[in-house]
Amino acid sequence: MLRYVYIGDYQLNMRNTLINVGSVVAIIMVIWLLYRQLRDVRLSDDPAGSSDATNKVSGSFFYIILPCVMQVIIVFTLGAVLGRLVRGFTLPLTGNMSENVGYIFEHAGTHFLGIVMASFIVMPPLMYMIYHERAADMLNALAFFYTIQHLFNRLGCFMEGCCYGVPMHGVLSVRFPESVTGNPDYSVFPSQILEALFMLIILIFQIVLYRKKRNVFMFTIISFGVAIFISESFMDKRGTVRYMELSAIQIAAMLLAVCAFIVYVIQMRRRNK
Repeated sequence: MLRYVYIGDYQLNMRNTLINVGSVVAIIMVIWLLYRQLRDVRLSDDPAGSSDATNKVSGSFFYIILPCVMQVIIVFTLGAVLGRLVRGFTLPLTGNMSENVGYIFEHAGTHFLGIVMASFIVMPPLMYMIYHERAADMLNALAFFYTIQHLFNRLGCFMEGCCYGVPMHGVLSVRFPESVTGNPDYSVFPSQILEALFMLIILIFQIVLYRKKRNVFMFTIISFGVAIFISESFMDKRGTVRYMELSAIQIAAMLLAVCAFIVYVIQMRRRNK
């Protein structure tokens, strides 16, 4: 809707700007939550508070900086690979394997779902191996990164006019500028806004569950998969490959939600025993 903002002679891409703003806001949120957790740990160990500057610096790195660095590494490694695979399999591929690989990793784009999938696979075992009994609380803090980031991602998509929904007429429909290459010349459902609203709703529940010291991480993974599955039902799938009438993104989202739910049930049973 508002692809560029011009500041003097500088052309500001709103999609990229919102994605970057989302990254900054999400990281600040995670750092703040991890800092509060570290402060509580210090107070519980020493009610008077430690005045040792060396201990404070090392503690801040271990409990705040290191988890964020690990999450960022996952975003740009396994998360990027899975995100490109999920996105790539939505479009027809050729019989040439090298062409398919080149297309998937150079032109198909990346879906944020891949980052959440990679985080679900890697972060829990890694955090439990390093932080032991503190791992669950730290995972709960990191979970806010996924919803905040993707909320801004979808707002950016709305500004860009990409990832639009099915053709639609009526009050809820929108029409993107036809002058932009790739935009449809008809009204569509604003699926980007729907997905952003899903992320906002999940974020509200995250805050409530975090305050009650519940399992925010697993709730986030499950609800994220469900939200993507539902919102993809309203996406324009013309020209995409469907498997049993589902897109590759929907299948990946469903697998993520089901696997996360199974892991959550197993965790609850072990805890009850």
